[in-house]
Amino acid sequence: MKLLEQHNLSYEVVFDSLEDLWITTQLLSAGDKVKATTVRKVKIGSSESNQKQVKKIISVEVLVSKVSLEGEVLRISGTIQNETEHTSIGQFHTLSFSVTETLSFEKAMPFLDVEKKLFEKSLNSKSSTNLLLLLDREDLIATEFSDFSYSILFEKTGLGSKKYSREEIDENEQKFSLLADLLQRNYSSLILAGPGIYKENLREYLKSRISLKMQTFSFPDVRVQAVQRLIGELSKAGLVVSAQIVLEEEALSELMEAMGKGTLYAYGFALTAAALREGRVRKLLVSTAFLEERKEKEEYLSFCEDMRSTEAMGGSVVIVRSENEGGQRLDGLGGIAALLRY
Repeated sequence: MKLLEQHNLSYEVVFDSLEDLWITTQLLSAGDKVKATTVRKVKIGSSESNQKQVKKIISVEVLVSKVSLEGEVLRISGTIQNETEHTSIGQFHTLSFSVTETLSFEKAMPFLDVEKKLFEKSLNSKSSTNLLLLLDREDLIATEFSDFSYSILFEKTGLGSKKYSREEIDENEQKFSLLADLLQRNYSSLILAGPGIYKENLREYLKSRISLKMQTFSFPDVRVQAVQRLIGELSKAGLVVSAQIVLEEEALSELMEAMGKGTLYAYGFALTAAALREGRVRKLLVSTAFLEERKEKEEYLSFCEDMRSTEAMGGSVVIVRSENEGGQRLDGLGGIAALLRY
């Protein structure tokens, strides 16, 4: 994301990637304002018999009520705040934004610290995407990831069996056939991870076949559930930079450790809310699904005050993507949890 202009609480940005669109769903909330040039269908003609619908380009200011990411399109819905030839104040309208487009918005309240950090990370992000292969002799998990998220592309098990080939072929050749299309994409790097020598063998096989930068990393667990932890380990080792994923994983690991010890944690809305009221929270974890639920129930602004109070008392807030494995674990705990001071 590029920042084109900023004045007080008003910002103008241009989207560089799908990640930027997702980040914007976390930055905007009900009560904010968005300005855009948009297309609106209007009817022209003096009577119903000769009326026809045409598209007109208009400039509108919308008071935000809902923000969502649908596929590769950011949708911002709300009521129009300015009168034009074809619109009136109070009409409902939905704006759509894609990658490379520009958005102007004005916050009703300053960013929370967690939102500010997310915004700054998006401005500093190189928008690079990496391909990660987690493998052993019979298993292969392909994942693509960036600074903010990861996506499991496929998982194959039982390689080397007749399930995938009726002929006896080299195991690396078999894996290459599964990866051929992926290896043609414009990834920044390819990382091969897993136990034993299988990652090194595949790397040697691929050397003369692809031009991607390749690195190997020893990792014992070849399961989909281990991918987020693996990305964290890659970042700690300096092989990649995936700041937001690592931040999520570290917070979740700390929560699991506290739960294992049975002290200084809370989870679920009731227990965590009580800890927030008492000022005992040093780190608050919330999932994107939990935040979306608060927005749908029109309880987001009041919950923002809880997050703001946590930050004001020296605590921190970590937003965890529900699409990631870590977010699914947190959603299993009610979508909200906290590490406590006492």
